[in-house]
Amino acid sequence: MLNEWADFDELEVGFPEQRALFDLLTALNGAPPPVIDSDDMVEDPDAMIAAFCDAVGPPFIPEAMTWEPGGDSSAHHW
Repeated sequence: MLNEWADFDELEVGFPEQRALFDLLTALNGAPPPVIDSDDMVEDPDAMIAAFCDAVGPPFIPEAMTWEPGGDSSAHHW
């Protein structure tokens, strides 16, 4: 895929920093941190969020995976 983007530079998107953070967290915790592949998230979001919750501690709430469209987006603008 990288061959398709001749001007792609991994330094611009922070890959080295992400790897350094991954390695640091692994060293500090004695185990690698959870990493979610975006393709897996798109294919099965419920399973991926459940696995993430299991890995980091908060309960998985299936009802939180769906919501009604609409609402005031300015209420959640940070």
